Amino acid sequence: MGLTKVGAGVTGLDQSGQTSGLKMPTGSGAFSGTPVEGMMRNDTSQTSEGSNSCMQHYNGTDWINYVNTNPPVDVTYLAVAGGGGSGGSVAGGGGAGGLLTGTLVFNPGITYTLTIGEGGAGGTNPSAGSAGSDSSISGSDITDVTVTGGGRGGDRNGNSATAGGSGGGGGALTSTAAGAAGNTPSTTPSQGNSGGTGTDGGSYPGGGGGGAGGAGSSPGPGGIGATTTIIDTSDAATYSTGEVDGGNVYFAGGGGAGCNSGGPHAGGLGGGGNGAQNSGSIAVTSGTANTGGGGGGGETGAGGVGGSGGRGVVILRYDGSKTLTVSGFTASSGPFTANDDATKKIFIAKQGTGTVTF
Repeated sequence: MGLTKVGAGVTGLDQSGQTSGLKMPTGSGAFSGTPVEGMMRNDTSQTSEGSNSCMQHYNGTDWINYVNTNPPVDVTYLAVAGGGGSGGSVAGGGGAGGLLTGTLVFNPGITYTLTIGEGGAGGTNPSAGSAGSDSSISGSDITDVTVTGGGRGGDRNGNSATAGGSGGGGGALTSTAAGAAGNTPSTTPSQGNSGGTGTDGGSYPGGGGGGAGGAGSSPGPGGIGATTTIIDTSDAATYSTGEVDGGNVYFAGGGGAGCNSGGPHAGGLGGGGNGAQNSGSIAVTSGTANTGGGGGGGETGAGGVGGSGGRGVVILRYDGSKTLTVSGFTASSGPFTANDDATKKIFIAKQGTGTVTF
């Protein structure tokens, strides 16, 4: 059998334009004539994935359509869980929610579910605070990403700090002074740090809650959060997510500890709440929403209420030429074009559970 070559000398091929190539016969509707197995054509009466025509080949019995497919999309993510709450009696700060960042490959047509963890509630003396809840990214064709809620702060009523994405700080009592472990369950890279140890004596400060960027102090301030480049300072301020300090955006700061005197103790950068001070009747503050910051530790003489943890957040950053369909979130921002890179888009999921699809 002889060989058929496609080249510049062959007639009947359309090679007009800047790039040489074959042009398939084009028609609309039923094929006119007798088809032969292996024939190819472009049918303008059919569509495929947004295209106004569809390539076909004849398999000896039927004309079979080629279905257009879109390439997968590289998605950079930041996932932060809800921060832990704290108690109302010389309490340690709440641990920050776990924080992870990385890249996932999303395939067009697949539905991905995003869940944003709520911050744990603060406790009214003598009740303990609550741990934060998890945030996650899940889908049928990816390894799910889950970050763990921050641990609660311990207090002087015998309620111990608990472990979490970052651990809660210990209360100001020997039996509950120990800070709790962070990065629980363990992830690589680490999702957070341990809470600090409280002190039973003197000004009676609790330990600071752990943050994504550092452990809580022993005793006192909350651990610092982690910085990110997934969103710039302008967009963070505009869409009320993260804590801007100078030229950086921080997430997941630990809560500051409550104390009798000698404070108050500040929460860590990244939305950590401030601890209360008894002698100055300085009230506690809660972790900031959509940062995953831990709640500040409470003290009886300053209201006796612990701070709540801040709600978490999930942020996606991707090729701006792609279209993202979003459904079901209680609160969200975007997609919008990133200020620092006009070729990228950002979507911020702020509350609840919803889905995204390219």
